[in-house]
Amino acid sequence: MPEQTQTAPATPAAPSTPSAPNAPKKGKSATTIIIIVVVVLAVLGIGGYLISRYLAEKTAEGLIGGLTGGEVDVSASKVTYSGEGGSLEFSEGAKWPTDLPSDVPEFTYGTVKATAKTTSDGKGNWSITLENVQSGAYDKYVSDLKAAGWEEATTSTAEGVNYIDMSKGSYDLIFTYEENEKTASLLVSSKSE
Repeated sequence: MPEQTQTAPATPAAPSTPSAPNAPKKGKSATTIIIIVVVVLAVLGIGGYLISRYLAEKTAEGLIGGLTGGEVDVSASKVTYSGEGGSLEFSEGAKWPTDLPSDVPEFTYGTVKATAKTTSDGKGNWSITLENVQSGAYDKYVSDLKAAGWEEATTSTAEGVNYIDMSKGSYDLIFTYEENEKTASLLVSSKSE
């Protein structure tokens, strides 16, 4: 008898399913995850910076206030202290003090870098640090002060540093100019009685 070979009935192949149109592709999901991670890290970094800055300000306020018994306010560019004997305010990147006695002409030969004001027994004292001071500013500002009625008490010049001490009414003034550094400082203080 001839040999018969039996073949197993063919099983139909599983129907191919087209990929779902909404299924994420591997490349797209990796990019999305990377973007999410970068955004989260950026948010955490900014939040961490702001929190650390806030904590630093509060720590400084507590420490200085605790040591002095006064009230302290620290911000990014300004420190303010007030206590029984008076107050102190220091700011950086400041402007010409608006509460400076009107007898003091505004310095227009450079830029204000920082200011400080102390008040004791109702009397004010101001310190102004100036930068980018123009050449010849010392002579020009001394001339402005004299025109405003300030009288020279002492003057000194040594190694590129000019200094003048002046007075008018109830105030004393010291103006110092460093030619090499192109910086200057102005101190205005109430005369002690």
